Amino acid sequence: ELETTRAAYHYLLSDIPDGAWELPTANPSWNVRQVLFHITIAYKFLPQDLKILRRNRMIAPPKWLFDRLNDWYTRWAARGQNRHTLAAEFDKVHHNILRILGTIQADEWERSGLYPNINENLAGQQTIADMFHYLTVHFWEHEAEIREAMRQ
Repeated sequence: ELETTRAAYHYLLSDIPDGAWELPTANPSWNVRQVLFHITIAYKFLPQDLKILRRNRMIAPPKWLFDRLNDWYTRWAARGQNRHTLAAEFDKVHHNILRILGTIQADEWERSGLYPNINENLAGQQTIADMFHYLTVHFWEHEAEIREAMRQ
């Protein structure tokens, strides 16, 4: 599943016309470039999420605070990103996830915690297995937004 998602991300990058990077998306905060960068954030945060689940210490920031930080960080960090830098960034975080995947013990996959209600696809009781699967769910959610923006 993770390799399929990686291939789909690269395909999406290659499919975006040069003039489409600044198109607005269904998310009023972000354009196409920013959503493409945002997709990598789930990969960056997963290692910390797993540490929290392994220790059974879920932190629940208020949704408004999470949303504000997520919006700001995505806009700030996406500045200057292009097809090549995004491809390299995705591959870097993807490689790290594969490395971490190898550290999950058989008895850990169903370890769970109550995840803050910050995203409808990642809220409530979540297992370590769910967290890895979310990377794919998150990608396809935003891939659809990008495709819709390019159809406008």
